[in-house]
Amino acid sequence: MLVALSVMFAFLSFAVAEEIDRVVAVVGDQAIFLSTVEQEVSLMKIQQTATGAEAMPDSALYARALEQLIDDQLVLAKADELGITVTEAEVDEALTAALGNMRRQFGSDEAFRAQLAKEGMTEDDLKQRYREEIRDQLKGRRTIDKEVNNKIDVTEDDIRRFYEEHKAEIPALPERLEIAQIIARLRPGGVARDAAFAKIEEVQRKIAAGEDFEELAKEYSDGPSAARGGDLGVFRPSDMEPAFATAVEALTPGQISAPVETRIGVHIIRLDEKTSEGVRAHHIIALFGTEAASRDSALARMNAAIEAIEGGADFGETAKWASDDETTREKGGRVGLFALEELPEEYREVIQPLSPGEISRIIEAEDGFLVFKLLSIDPARTPTYDELKKDLRNAARDARTAEEFAEWLATLREEIYVHVL
Repeated sequence: MLVALSVMFAFLSFAVAEEIDRVVAVVGDQAIFLSTVEQEVSLMKIQQTATGAEAMPDSALYARALEQLIDDQLVLAKADELGITVTEAEVDEALTAALGNMRRQFGSDEAFRAQLAKEGMTEDDLKQRYREEIRDQLKGRRTIDKEVNNKIDVTEDDIRRFYEEHKAEIPALPERLEIAQIIARLRPGGVARDAAFAKIEEVQRKIAAGEDFEELAKEYSDGPSAARGGDLGVFRPSDMEPAFATAVEALTPGQISAPVETRIGVHIIRLDEKTSEGVRAHHIIALFGTEAASRDSALARMNAAIEAIEGGADFGETAKWASDDETTREKGGRVGLFALEELPEEYREVIQPLSPGEISRIIEAEDGFLVFKLLSIDPARTPTYDELKKDLRNAARDARTAEEFAEWLATLREEIYVHVL
């Protein structure tokens, strides 16, 4: 559905080249030009190369591109018939998000601006050039939601039927380990905490003076994301610590947070975009220093927990008073089921030799100490319907949506004039 702006640099050179204005199709009262089809074909070739897909002949690409453009125009014609519009604010927000995606693809603001300069453009020029295309994308999505997506209701029978039809395609679950843990984290003293806040306050002053966030992250951030300019990728706020999640959820795209203190340090966060998959953000973190007293205290607390367990205390009950991990503590330290290959390598080598009921040696991590208990081993097996139900519902809905969308497009082709030259 309509060319995504996040890849528009892939064909900037085509957009500024001389176009051949020959009409190749008419949809309603709108013409589709050969230059537009050729631009779409060029983009398809780039995408084939990027994904490693088998190359298609130009004739097949041309036919597919023309068909897609006709479908897009049919949707837009229906949008006009229904009176569907989008606001300038919505277009601006989508353009800003798309430009954010492009910056990340180029790796830095400097590389992004260099490419713009090479094309003889500014960001405002870019926004203006693709403004109508983004408007069409938003109108198209809104129309499809109204006419197709919002009318689909997947029932229990639909899910069951989809499961029976596709049961043979469902891969077996690998052997999985059920694990519990106790974590004793480093607790920074006043000196370490003050130093971290001072570092972040210095970064804030530089941002206020106009310095680039990502370059400052490379210079000042203590985390592994520093090399990427602080890029955290796409994540769900609920997967992060509560203080971090609350700060992210309060931001709007482009906004930078006040200092946020978590258990490992002090952050400032820049929200880049919100998507259906989660959010994308950059951060700069000043980690709390690992003072010797803090390390000794954490190790002493872990040793006390191990001593209690060896003396007959239940691991789960011990985790409730000894573990510093808020997520698992009240669940008796239970982390969940994991295939061995899903675990970080440093944990895998410690857990793999264990038998159910055994406890690992103490492991020293960046932010403290932890031990694992292997609770049980779930053998490789075919997943049950109940285990798959959420994914099955989504898959059944996607299949139903594709069917309904195809039928709806066929109806539009009967309602709206289409002529291929």
